[in-house]
Amino acid sequence: MLNNQVNKEWASALKPWILIAWVFLTLGIALGSFWAYYELGWGGFWFWDPVENASLMPWLSATALLHCIMVLEKRNMFQSWTILLSILTFSLSLVGTFLVRSGILNSVHTFASDPGRGLFILLFLAIVLLFSFGLFASKGSSLEKSNSFAAVSRESGILVNNWLLLTILFIVFLGTIYPLFIDLIFEKSLTVGPQYYVVTIAPIVFLLLIFMTITPFISWAKGSISETIIKIKYSSILSLTLAFAISLYFDLFSITQIIILFLSFSLIITSLFSGIQVSKSNIIVKSILGKTLSHAGFGLFILSVIANATYSEEKIYDAKIKDILEINGHKFVFEKINHVEGENYNSIQAVFNLQEDNKVVEQLMPEIRFYNDPPTATSETSILYGLFSDI
Repeated sequence: MLNNQVNKEWASALKPWILIAWVFLTLGIALGSFWAYYELGWGGFWFWDPVENASLMPWLSATALLHCIMVLEKRNMFQSWTILLSILTFSLSLVGTFLVRSGILNSVHTFASDPGRGLFILLFLAIVLLFSFGLFASKGSSLEKSNSFAAVSRESGILVNNWLLLTILFIVFLGTIYPLFIDLIFEKSLTVGPQYYVVTIAPIVFLLLIFMTITPFISWAKGSISETIIKIKYSSILSLTLAFAISLYFDLFSITQIIILFLSFSLIITSLFSGIQVSKSNIIVKSILGKTLSHAGFGLFILSVIANATYSEEKIYDAKIKDILEINGHKFVFEKINHVEGENYNSIQAVFNLQEDNKVVEQLMPEIRFYNDPPTATSETSILYGLFSDI
């Protein structure tokens, strides 16, 4: 930006680094979700914990940045968007580090807190913001080019997607930071629960699915609504058929669920069709493959969220040793209780035998651990992993 060289060549050089950072952040969030599934939730994978939110916020801005850098590389546009999102993504990464390391949050995800280190990170964040926005204020006017695009165009679709992602980011940021300010100013404890995020973010995800589905089929600069409808009509019919079929099979009669099923299938199918069509012409196969997998993966993720929200249930059983529990077609025998001594903990371990045809096929050994320094009690799950289901 100092040399006014925010152009196609700059975008081509920067895009691989943004993509690498985005991939590693995505993997980090996925691994964190798996850890939460195993350690915390007995089936849950996201709890809207403040530290989880701290990792999600830069991912949202990095996703918007990735789309902008692609437009800049192809059309030499969105220079200001690219710079601002770059600043925002890096700043949110520092905010996340501050929240995790400063001790300001009480979370199972936080590391050893150090107020001095937190103050240093906060000071560094302030310097980054002042310098970055000061430089943008002085040089930003020279960035934008005269390229124009119509209201119906791929550029417009990407802009709408960016605004939707940033709206989700703002909602998450508000839910994460607001309780801290309430505690600081009024000395009152306030907790923002998952329902806040579900109610506020769900409508935006609904719109996001629509624009993610149709935007790749709109022409650059100036598109046509009728042409776009023609391009996606067959995949839309197939998606609607699948949505109704699954709704009937699983007795899902909520209009909202059917619509989200339809939009999720539309995103998956149109992404796959788009990737197949372009790959046949041998045009930038690698980038098309990445776009196809990421968009289809997001649609699959939404389907899994619907399934988890619809079919999740919690059952609590009282059992004595040698009791037999019948759970979802599986037979468990409460075999015994072990008292285990570890290096720095003692635990009470329950042993359950999973039986099939009166034969023990697996053993599950959940436990409660009691740590000595500091005095802490933790629950350790025992899960048998399968391709389509876990026990």
